[in-house]
Amino acid sequence: ARYSEAFGLYVVEALAAGVPCVLPDHAAFPEIVGHQQQGIIYHPHDRRGLTHALAEALTDPGTIQTWRKSALDRARSEYDIHQTASALLRPQG
Repeated sequence: ARYSEAFGLYVVEALAAGVPCVLPDHAAFPEIVGHQQQGIIYHPHDRRGLTHALAEALTDPGTIQTWRKSALDRARSEYDIHQTASALLRPQG
């Protein structure tokens, strides 16, 4: 994403598919990716930072597997439709 987005539904969809993400450090991306537990965040105007982030993501199979599992877990625990609906229907106060 070259511009700030309010949420980035496609990122959550990627996490639900077990796909780790390489995202710029703006908008909701750092929060969605869980402070680099489901991928990596880079400075949005740093091409070398992007290159480094992609290299890290593509060259370490252990890290990719850890991110993949974490991505699936996070999507199920925080973005599952049933969890979200329950939270919305829960009485406040």
